[in-house]
Amino acid sequence: MEWVADVISRLGLPSTRLERLKTAVAEAALNAMEHGLPGGGHHYQAECPVCVRVILSDAPRAVTVQVADQGMDDLIMQPVLPDLAANLAGAQAPRGWGFFLIEKLVDKVRVPGDASHHLIELVLYLEGGAHEYT
Repeated sequence: MEWVADVISRLGLPSTRLERLKTAVAEAALNAMEHGLPGGGHHYQAECPVCVRVILSDAPRAVTVQVADQGMDDLIMQPVLPDLAANLAGAQAPRGWGFFLIEKLVDKVRVPGDASHHLIELVLYLEGGAHEYT
């Protein structure tokens, strides 16, 4: 999270957008560290790398943060609409809200993973932006 903030520090992002991106990156990295092996069994093992890459693009002007691990693509979930009452009643699983949060913090989320890797791309447009999930 801090490394990404340092890499993009010269872009002049407003502090609120930078903090939103940092939170989304932290959540994506945490998910990768927890689930990043086939079958979802990473459990923070140091020998199971999580790769983070920052990409700047000009058209549209955006920063994309890629977070990748060695998990299987079917473990990345669609966002769950949080329902606190259902959660407290045990009718909704307490897990899975992180991806919902990520989606709300950045302008676009892409999940182009394959059979041997999770890959989540967090896109923040440098001139505003609208939320989109693909």
